[in-house]
Amino acid sequence: MTKRNASRYPGIRSFERGEQNLFFGRQRETQALFEAVKVKPLTVLFSQSGIGKTSLLNAGLPPLLSQNGFLPIIIRLQDTSISPVETLQKVLTEYLDTQKLEQFGQKPYSLWEYVRACHFGQSEVADSETPVPTVPVLLFDQFEELFTHAAGKRAELTRALADLLNERLPEEVRRQLRQFPREQRSTELLEWYNPVKIKIVFAIRADRLSDLDTLKNDIPTVLNDRFHLKPLSHDNAREAIIRPAALTASDFALTSDFGLTSDFALTSDFALTTSHFEYAPTAVQEMLEALDNEQGEIESFQLQLLCSYLENKVTKPGQVITSADFGGKAGINTILNDYYEREIGALDPAEALAARRFIEEGLIVNGRRVGLPEGAEQSRFGIGPELLGKLLNSRLLRTETIHLGRIYELSHDTLIEPILRSYEKRHAEEELRRAEQSLAEERERLAELQRKRARARLFAIAGFALAGLALLGGGFAWYNAQKAQKAQKKAEVTALAAKAWNIYRDDQTLAFRIAQFAYESDTTNEEALQTIRKIVNEPTTAYYQTIFTGHDFEVKCLAFSPNGERVASGGFDSEIYVWDKSGKTLQHFSHRKETGTRQSGSVEALQFSRDGQRLFSADVTGEVRIWDLKADTLLRSLKTQRGLSGMTLSPDERLLATCGRDSTAKIWDLTGRLIRSLKGHNGPVLAVAFSPDNQLIATGGGDKTARIWNIDGSARKTIEPPGVSVINDVRFSPDSRTLALACNDHTARLYDRESRPVNTLSGHTAEVSKVLFSPDGKYLLTASFDHTAKLWTVGGEEILHIVGHSERLSAAAFSADGAWLATGGYDFQAKLWDLGFNLHNKFNRHTNYVSRVKVSPDGNFLISGSRDFTVKKWNFAGDLLANMEGHQTSITSVDISPDGRTFVSTSNDKNIRLWSADGRLLRTITDSRADVLKALFTPDNQHLISSNFIGEIAIYEASSGKLLRNWQASAGKPVQSIALSPDGLRVYSGGGDGVLHAWNLQGDSIWTAAVGVNIWSVAVSPDGHKILTAAAQLPIKMWDDTGHLIRNCYGHLMENYFVAWAPGGEQFVSCSWDKTAKIWNKDGQPLLTLPHPDGVFGADFTPDNRLVVTACRDKIIRVWEMQTGRMVNTIGMRTDVRPFFNSPSIASLDEISFDWEQYGISTAMAGKIYKDKPENLVRHSTQLMEKAAAALGDSEGCSRYLSEAEHVLLTAIQSDRTQPGTAKYDSLLAEVYSIRANLFLLNKQFGQVVAAARAGMKFQPLDFLKIYEVNGLLLGGKFEEAVQKAGPLKNEKVTQIEYYEGMTFGEVFQEELLFYEEQYGIQCADKERFIEKMK
Repeated sequence: MTKRNASRYPGIRSFERGEQNLFFGRQRETQALFEAVKVKPLTVLFSQSGIGKTSLLNAGLPPLLSQNGFLPIIIRLQDTSISPVETLQKVLTEYLDTQKLEQFGQKPYSLWEYVRACHFGQSEVADSETPVPTVPVLLFDQFEELFTHAAGKRAELTRALADLLNERLPEEVRRQLRQFPREQRSTELLEWYNPVKIKIVFAIRADRLSDLDTLKNDIPTVLNDRFHLKPLSHDNAREAIIRPAALTASDFALTSDFGLTSDFALTSDFALTTSHFEYAPTAVQEMLEALDNEQGEIESFQLQLLCSYLENKVTKPGQVITSADFGGKAGINTILNDYYEREIGALDPAEALAARRFIEEGLIVNGRRVGLPEGAEQSRFGIGPELLGKLLNSRLLRTETIHLGRIYELSHDTLIEPILRSYEKRHAEEELRRAEQSLAEERERLAELQRKRARARLFAIAGFALAGLALLGGGFAWYNAQKAQKAQKKAEVTALAAKAWNIYRDDQTLAFRIAQFAYESDTTNEEALQTIRKIVNEPTTAYYQTIFTGHDFEVKCLAFSPNGERVASGGFDSEIYVWDKSGKTLQHFSHRKETGTRQSGSVEALQFSRDGQRLFSADVTGEVRIWDLKADTLLRSLKTQRGLSGMTLSPDERLLATCGRDSTAKIWDLTGRLIRSLKGHNGPVLAVAFSPDNQLIATGGGDKTARIWNIDGSARKTIEPPGVSVINDVRFSPDSRTLALACNDHTARLYDRESRPVNTLSGHTAEVSKVLFSPDGKYLLTASFDHTAKLWTVGGEEILHIVGHSERLSAAAFSADGAWLATGGYDFQAKLWDLGFNLHNKFNRHTNYVSRVKVSPDGNFLISGSRDFTVKKWNFAGDLLANMEGHQTSITSVDISPDGRTFVSTSNDKNIRLWSADGRLLRTITDSRADVLKALFTPDNQHLISSNFIGEIAIYEASSGKLLRNWQASAGKPVQSIALSPDGLRVYSGGGDGVLHAWNLQGDSIWTAAVGVNIWSVAVSPDGHKILTAAAQLPIKMWDDTGHLIRNCYGHLMENYFVAWAPGGEQFVSCSWDKTAKIWNKDGQPLLTLPHPDGVFGADFTPDNRLVVTACRDKIIRVWEMQTGRMVNTIGMRTDVRPFFNSPSIASLDEISFDWEQYGISTAMAGKIYKDKPENLVRHSTQLMEKAAAALGDSEGCSRYLSEAEHVLLTAIQSDRTQPGTAKYDSLLAEVYSIRANLFLLNKQFGQVVAAARAGMKFQPLDFLKIYEVNGLLLGGKFEEAVQKAGPLKNEKVTQIEYYEGMTFGEVFQEELLFYEEQYGIQCADKERFIEKMK
């Protein structure tokens, strides 16, 4: 028997029915949901998309239900061609006793009659001696689909479900019963009219929960019993990762045990597609950290997609998955984001286009996924069985069998956004093509009208009439042409903006400038504006300012002068250039040898002296040269070790250290005398570094080790990082306490000077080539062969993602003040980055969700706290005034002293920190026992009151931080919030014990009031008479100052996190997980709803009550008008990006040369982009000619490249206002024709060879064009003409062709004919005669 194959992880799809033995990590939630369903008639299961509702309904809940006397029945309402009631009736047909329905029911049958006529079977249960009727549980998956049906059809279903839930007879059924006289009501008939016991679960997305409000008329309790499925905790996620990998085939003697028909039951004929494997613990931890949603939680969808990707890498039993298999955290992000494009990109181009249309146009309608009936994929989109199979195997699609039969749909809602992006891009490109075609048609129509006008002039009598018609037609044509041109422009700009975002991954600076160009071409284009905003507001975006292009080969090393005004770069081309920040060359030195190749003196290391007067350089041959920069001369040359790979000066500049391929590092004095050799490595030593305190030397190399040596050369420590085979670079921190290693396993490793591991920085997708600390020691830079560099905190947080090189990086350097960074690589370029500018942009926002905001007493500024561990001070224009760093974990509260001069912040790091108004740390108060959750100033500025995680309230002296008293306030449960009465004499607290407490300052309880659930926030009105509580429940509760409940304030659809009173006490604000903040009047009536894209965690009012400020989980602070609810500003996100347009810290588009064909930018569009920079057009034409020369075997491709090169050059000539038609263009145009002649030669089109050569010589008589003309004539049978052309040239020397230099044209004609014969198989019948003539 053939066994069916299945994977351990479902990947992008949900778990299916029967896969319960693969379903890990949700045991607690499954049991809790079962307990809720068991006792409640209706349960609403809700969560964000991607959390796993469908998997829980398919693989988690049904087995528990079936084992306990319930029958799970899964229902989808996605088909709008029939009513929801009809859908449910069709699903129930499997259990229907048709005879019973026809006997007792009346057509048209109601849903109640259908359910009553069903036989759901009997079940054995623990507390009954006899079998009892099985209770059906209707599991409505993706219940939001109900709201795609007409309102009347929705109401029909909700009324029917309400009758079933309430175990009551529908009105029409009661009427039927009343038609039977009592004496005719048999036992069987009365049993028919007995109520039906049933359970229902609605599974719905959290963002559609509010839609259930519309069902309250029929089901008033619809929102009463809700089950919030949250993302996986780290522990549960770890189980979901590890346990499926460890399963073996023997674990699957399974059956579908809950009475459901399943397309995928794990039975004895089931076979896993992969062998069992395991994950390295560090890999699991890295996966958890990368997938963390910033709240310590992980989305099931992302986890399963990643694990499925890694499962496909398993090739042998017991294989261990490491971080190298997914490329660290950055690699995980790429795997998740590129899933759709990666799977579609694996198809043939024709298949990919068909698949895109099928998915993007057939399976998504109005932004939501829909099912497509079987057969429609072929009839509507031409998707055959083979391609359909590929799409199903990719798990982009899944099949579902419903009442209509088999349907196809997207595997998950999370795919919708990337698919819509792809559709918009494709649609824009198609729109552009249509617009161009329309414009061409209009131009042709105008041309035809012009021709008609010309003919009309020949007819004098009818001249006026024809001219009038032509003008009228021309008017319409002009209008249509204008319309087409506008459509074309919009499509061009939209497509260009989409291309800019594609470029972002490779070059963020170029992406920004391309998006800017698109926007400035059409300032009404929303796509272009949004692309710029997205680039500017991406937290890790970094821009380069200067591009240095002086080297002919890769840049191997970089160094800044001590004052930071000059940069030195050394390359594989043996050259050294000293240049300023604008990229202008100031000095040029060389390591080229008098003999040997140009590359024989590849420059491996550079360093300025401390006074900036000398430059030390070292090349691969071991020669160290010392240059006098003031005199611009070589001072002296030192001979060190051959095969040199690194060189550095000691901090006191008395010694020189080198390392090389001979497995040693060597110490020299500055006269070139060898002091000592450091021996111990068993392979090439690739890097050497002195510690700044001049006490230690570090080396690293190809023998898997780094070594620490004392300054006297004695061995101190050996470091062998696990999983690392090559260490490319070593650097000490400025304080000499930490050593950083650049490793080939894509990581940078940090160790202390005793070789103890400190941290590992993961995120690159290729080996790390360079590592260096910033001069202040706050940051670490890594450069990698993945073409990028990253700036990190030493704690491992990625600060900037430095993208802009097209090849791997081999060099990097900080300026002495840390304000500038230089990078260099195998793209032959060095780039300069203004770190001050880039870091300001980075820190001018929060990088994690904003938890709290507080407005200053004078209303001039506000402060915010975030999960990014920082507190920030802002003005209301959104400018960052101070950035307060120091906390080690999330900020839990912020407050401002009544005089506005001091700030306080609390954190889960157990610390309270006080800051000055300019952001300086004044004092740290540590609560060593627990995380601090809240702190606030007393009205007199004298004291601080705080609460912590273990239920304590404490009072401190603000000036000294001295603890005055503390007390237990919450029976050991967290005190989440505290508030003070206006006179400062009473403290109100709430927390995990679910009780609102009132205390005096001595810690004596005044009164308590039971709320019943965790209290998140407490607020006291300005007059002290009302207290608000926000808790893990729907209503906000309002209490009087004696603890009596005044009212419940309903309005939010999910739990509330925060409440605060407005200064005058006439309004208050509440913040909720339902993505809204609400303004209420003092009596608890809602006035305004302020919508947000994510949960809202905090708010505050300005003193004049004119504005309210909110803190959102999307990392943005918003400012709103109180009267209108209009949002007036965002803080932490730049909406006005125009200040960036003219920034000198961002290289201009004119300075950036790139291969626009690589990104799908047409030559015509490139001409527009570079209309004022002809040298860039010239550079690109050269690239196109190189591509043409490389594509000579592809006639069509080569011709296209040549045509584009010619077009680019002509565009450059038109835009060059200084030297139109000069020799520099002539020589390039001649070169185009030279390559074209070569192409014709290969195709044996000898007449065209001659024509191309002659056309090219009109621009410039290149040597090769002369050769092609003569040999083309000869091969084309025109012997005499060939001899006539060759005669004057035969004794002339060839000067332009390097490998023929010194030979005569007569000799070269013969050499070329021989080459054609040997390489191309082209025979020349007159070769011998011709050779004779050339003698």
